[in-house]
Amino acid sequence: GDTVTFTVTVKNIGGAWAGSVPVLLRMNTGFWRYEGISLGANESKTVQFQWQAAPGGDHQVTVEVDPWNYALESDEANNRLVQLLPLQVAPRPIVELWLGYPPSPVSPGSQFTLNWQLSNRGAESVPVTLSISGLPEGWAQIEPVSGILPANGVLNGQVIVNIPNNWAESREFTMTLQAQANSTTLRQERRFRVDTVPQISGLSPYDGTKTGSTTVEFTWRTQIPSSSEVYIKRPVDPEWQRYTGEPGTFHRVVVSGLRRNSTYLFYVRSAASGGESRSEERRIFVTQAVSFMQAEYSMEARRDYDQRLTVYVINNDRKAHLIKAELVDNPYEDVPAGLLGEGTFDEPARLTPGQKLPITFAAHFQDARQNDYTFRIRVRTLDEQPEQSDEALVKIRVRPPDVRIRIVQIGEDPLSMTKTFRVTNEGTDPATDLTIDPTGLTAEQVGMQPLIQHAYLAPNQSIEFKIFPLLLPPGFRPFGLSDIIDAHFTFDTGLINWPTAKPYDVYLYLNGVEIGSLQSSLPVGTFVFPVPPQVLLPPETTRATDAWQFDGRDVVEVPQSIAQPIINRLQQGYTLKVSYANRNETVSGQWSLSRQGNLKLFIVDKGRRTLTQQASSFH
Repeated sequence: GDTVTFTVTVKNIGGAWAGSVPVLLRMNTGFWRYEGISLGANESKTVQFQWQAAPGGDHQVTVEVDPWNYALESDEANNRLVQLLPLQVAPRPIVELWLGYPPSPVSPGSQFTLNWQLSNRGAESVPVTLSISGLPEGWAQIEPVSGILPANGVLNGQVIVNIPNNWAESREFTMTLQAQANSTTLRQERRFRVDTVPQISGLSPYDGTKTGSTTVEFTWRTQIPSSSEVYIKRPVDPEWQRYTGEPGTFHRVVVSGLRRNSTYLFYVRSAASGGESRSEERRIFVTQAVSFMQAEYSMEARRDYDQRLTVYVINNDRKAHLIKAELVDNPYEDVPAGLLGEGTFDEPARLTPGQKLPITFAAHFQDARQNDYTFRIRVRTLDEQPEQSDEALVKIRVRPPDVRIRIVQIGEDPLSMTKTFRVTNEGTDPATDLTIDPTGLTAEQVGMQPLIQHAYLAPNQSIEFKIFPLLLPPGFRPFGLSDIIDAHFTFDTGLINWPTAKPYDVYLYLNGVEIGSLQSSLPVGTFVFPVPPQVLLPPETTRATDAWQFDGRDVVEVPQSIAQPIINRLQQGYTLKVSYANRNETVSGQWSLSRQGNLKLFIVDKGRRTLTQQASSFH
């Protein structure tokens, strides 16, 4: 930790001037520094480097002049000097202090936090204490104020600064954080400014703005909370008219009742405890054009699909205008929104003087993650330049849904352990994003029919579903339609009385699905038609129409090493994860095992399964 100074003498032994020559000092500890010098012909200069001694034995120091060969030299062999310093640096703390940077400016009544970190690159721990100076009493608090800084470790903390509400002076402060580690003192300074006078920025509308609305919205920002005041008049008016809005750092004032075909002058003013600011004067023009009939529309929406609100556009001009309304932007990923109908998207509308046009604002709130949404909509003219436009706000409050999901078990098959459940929405609002997921078992261990994902469940509506364990050893999977490689249907026409026979059409159906036809023919013999596998297992097919052949000798016991993990998973039960309306619930249960003792599993060859299908034809 001691400071070691190296003094290096460099000489230009040539006959020409050398400028910006780097001198590099390196050590075998990874430390390096460099300085740039300029040397005249035969001129010598000294360069000093400082190094904080690191623990260890011998240290090798290398000094190089022009290590990257920037200078043109006649002799490159004398640019390096290497020395081995027989130093023994005893272990001790090597402490460094880091402090974050404050925001600037800040205002009375505000608070900010600076993080600090003490790091010890040495081989010994050290107690440290911290203090703050440069601020009025009571403004700053250190957490923690002391601690043990471990060897090769760090200690973290915070400085919390509170500006009193009654502070009334704009002033710059320099705060100093001091850390004392034994005899070592470390300091870090940070500057910030407390502003009591607001500064206006981002003022809208711009100078020279044309608007077709008699209601104008004025907005601007200040760096500290302050008042919101707009002063406006026509050039021929003797007095300014004052309008106010809510104080803060974002300012919005709405002025209504402006005259058409008129020019207005305006400026804005913001005042705080320490002073005030006033903008420059600007000029706006209120012209005949189209506008929304309200500056702000609002509604309460359900947490559901297709929630709609009607907004109105009016042509205030004495001539017709071709207009289009659009959504300015949508900052919400969870709520798709837009405008529908005539006058939107690719359907511009022509409005006659004084005509009002209803336009539908539509949005889907089924996945809404918050309660309040604000959208900006715009109407603009398409048939003149420069185009004229007007904007309005659409504010939507999403009513918390009254959704009460209830899941009850209504049946169970003791042989297959299939459980039947009924899920019901007992609330007064629809559940628009209901998902039921059997967790705790992998997809190869449990089945669910039907899958319920992002389902819509109206009030008092129910859905029944089944869950069942899949008793599968590793490498096995259940039979499905995808396993059917080929299927055919055979049709025998029988005999035909040829003297009286006439050509006719035949249509063949299997389980209500047309699988083939013969057009204007006299079919004789046997005809074979391919059958889609999906037709073979219609929903109405039941166990009563199945014919099973079973040979009891084809029963193989599953080895206990394979069966026991399956039994263990069954004994753990199942959990249904139910998600809806940004809520998550769980329903747990157990499989009803027929025996609780030494359970065994068997693989049974059930022989051939014949499905009795319904076939029909007509002609």
